[in-house]
Amino acid sequence: MNSEANEVVARISDDEWRNILHNLERHALSVSRRLRWRTRNPVQLPGGETVDSIVSKAIEKVLSGDREWNPQKEPDITKYLCGVIDSLLNHLAESQDNVLVAGPPKRESPDYPAWESGSRNHDPGADWLARHNPSPEDILLQQEQKALEDRAVESLLDKCGDDPVLMAREIEFRRLRLGVVMLHDCELPELLRTRQYIDARQGSDKAIAAVLDWLNGRRDLGRLAGNYAPVILEDYPKDDFVGRANYLAQLRSVFSEGPVRFLLHGEPGAGKSTLALRFAWEAQKDFDAVVFQRCGQRSVGEIAGELAHKLRSQLGEQVLRLPPQEKLEAAAEWLCARQSLLVLDDVWSVDVKQVEPGGACSVLHTSCQQSLPWISAGHTSEVDAKLTILVGRILR
Repeated sequence: MNSEANEVVARISDDEWRNILHNLERHALSVSRRLRWRTRNPVQLPGGETVDSIVSKAIEKVLSGDREWNPQKEPDITKYLCGVIDSLLNHLAESQDNVLVAGPPKRESPDYPAWESGSRNHDPGADWLARHNPSPEDILLQQEQKALEDRAVESLLDKCGDDPVLMAREIEFRRLRLGVVMLHDCELPELLRTRQYIDARQGSDKAIAAVLDWLNGRRDLGRLAGNYAPVILEDYPKDDFVGRANYLAQLRSVFSEGPVRFLLHGEPGAGKSTLALRFAWEAQKDFDAVVFQRCGQRSVGEIAGELAHKLRSQLGEQVLRLPPQEKLEAAAEWLCARQSLLVLDDVWSVDVKQVEPGGACSVLHTSCQQSLPWISAGHTSEVDAKLTILVGRILR
């Protein structure tokens, strides 16, 4: 560490260190619970790591100078250490210990070229990666869910009739992607209040032409292959999500204006990521694609590689073999070609602006920083940490 950082650390008392350590452990566990682990345990992590060992590594990296802490730039050492923990956990989540397939796919498999290229180049970013193997119970649940989804589309109109409330509940439960045609003025449930609807109130001829245009547009985007928009999101603790109605209403209003950028900022643990995820899950009805991407203290190249990996089904497996800049360009081109929503979570550096696709893509940022240079003051909102703390106490 530099001399100034050493002086600050030397003034921290034992009691203050115990309090810092307690906060870091809580933060690390909170982040770990939002990530996917092969161990299926947010405390016991792959590679012999634990939440406690990640916290210890973060402190060691800062004290040894491996991570250079500048008190003038970030006076709060706890906040800085939280950023280091985020980075370590995200790197571990994307490491081979956590996601590398134990055995290669068969040579005749369409997945083999991507695996072979990654193995030959020893490039974890291009190697063959996969989620953990599902258990028999997971497979059974997936089969049952698929059967329910197939039946839902066929029975939707018969089941709901002219009841818009019942239809909204069915759509929300199945997360169906529908085209909404407004035939006459009526009060709609929140789920059906979307800026993407066809106004048929003024005449049937124009409405029919608009429906055909909409269908052609879905076909061009490959959307007629199924009823669901590409959605790449993490889950969030729904039972703990209360008291954020005002924030959600603000986000709905802003993002109904068209392609926009917006910043949710606040203290670590204020609930910015959870709020962004809640809105992203809800906003599927308004977008052709929704993607959640964590940033943290990582380079643009690392973020681009992870984003391209998430979109490999849309971009093709060959994208994994491209250089970082070309991965970023491929992901941006795909996102900006359609009405999409990209959530950039935990933004630390202004370099992250390079990840924004532009075009028809809206971007929701979360950050501990109160502002980002390219986002206007009118498109920011501070998430109140006091509410999160209060809710946590009530739920406990």
